[in-house]
Amino acid sequence: MENSKDRRKHRRFKVALPLRVACEPAGEVFLTSTEDIGEGGMAFILKKALAPGTPVACVAYLTAGNPAGKVSLQCRILRTEVLGGDRIKVTASTDSYRFLPVETHV
Repeated sequence: MENSKDRRKHRRFKVALPLRVACEPAGEVFLTSTEDIGEGGMAFILKKALAPGTPVACVAYLTAGNPAGKVSLQCRILRTEVLGGDRIKVTASTDSYRFLPVETHV
């Protein structure tokens, strides 16, 4: 039987990067970290489930303390999985991304 990892077009990297997630259009902002990330998407943990299809604007901080290490990602929620307690794993696909200039504050 095929699982979701087998269907991915892009490789995912298991890495915990600080992540800012802004839900559109509600304007809610969450601070979390990635579970894994790749060119086509990412997974992260939130305390709130987001509906599939919800657009989110994310900023991943690639290097702690280095403002040049920020990437802006426009994503769409694919699915959520309740892990227990108030932990919900969120999987999102990346529609677009760009590296932010050094002076950009988010």
